[in-house]
Amino acid sequence: MSYDLYFRSDRAVSVEELRAYFAKQRTFGLNDERAYYQNEATDVYFGFDFTTEVDEGCVPVAFNMNYFRPHVFGLEAEPVVTAFVRAFRLGIEDPQTEGMGDGPYSPEGFLRGWNAGNRLGYRAILTMDGAPTPFTLPSARVRGIWHWNGGKDLNNEAMTDLLDDAPACFLPTVLLLQTGEHEVKTAVIWDTKMAIAIPDVDLVLTRGEEGLLAVPTNDLWGLLPVHSRWNPEFTIAEGMPVGLATRLVGEVPADVTARVRAAMQPFQPLSRLGADRVLDAELVADARAHA
Repeated sequence: MSYDLYFRSDRAVSVEELRAYFAKQRTFGLNDERAYYQNEATDVYFGFDFTTEVDEGCVPVAFNMNYFRPHVFGLEAEPVVTAFVRAFRLGIEDPQTEGMGDGPYSPEGFLRGWNAGNRLGYRAILTMDGAPTPFTLPSARVRGIWHWNGGKDLNNEAMTDLLDDAPACFLPTVLLLQTGEHEVKTAVIWDTKMAIAIPDVDLVLTRGEEGLLAVPTNDLWGLLPVHSRWNPEFTIAEGMPVGLATRLVGEVPADVTARVRAAMQPFQPLSRLGADRVLDAELVADARAHA
């Protein structure tokens, strides 16, 4: 099950033109059949499939993104699709329930169709016999982690603009870890010494001589001096909210590092989860309510 979007144009658009466009996009890879988007920071992926057989007025490519995914797939895909439609001045054919139909494209229409289709995708899969029990987090949490990890690299670069007001903090990746059969914990890795921005996660991890050590993040705040705080809407790089409530910690003295490490316990997660595998709890609950 997938969100499929087709395109129309008043002029002929060749596959060669399309391939040239996608080749210039930093986030795309190309093969003979597809321009594929994959963001390693957010685990979001989708593609544009090429074809050589189209009716008059149709563009030889179609957008495709699988359903039964976190809702943020739509948020990340929308500006990419919007830019593509504007670059070629395209019309669309949108067969999705609650979609745009055969008419002008709009970002709002794209998200409306994606969200409706994704919701139906959850219902279809989770009401089947033998349906899986997915990993879940609340939608707001999913979106906050998506913002944090998606903007982390640019925000790390932009931290130099804040040096008069904040320590030179490292922004870590938020990890999603399986710690039980269906349990998900969020975590960051820290060496317990360097200045760091610690977002709202469940655990802080470090590496010990015999493997990973962990401490619940809330247990740290009585041990660490907090320099300052960001709310989830705080922006470093323009237009890019950090997404999670965050506390900034300056470089840690050796005696404090020793106390932090003493509070840590051996930790062995079952696996690291891709963000595409951690679904919206609200959409899962909605699907089960329709079983």
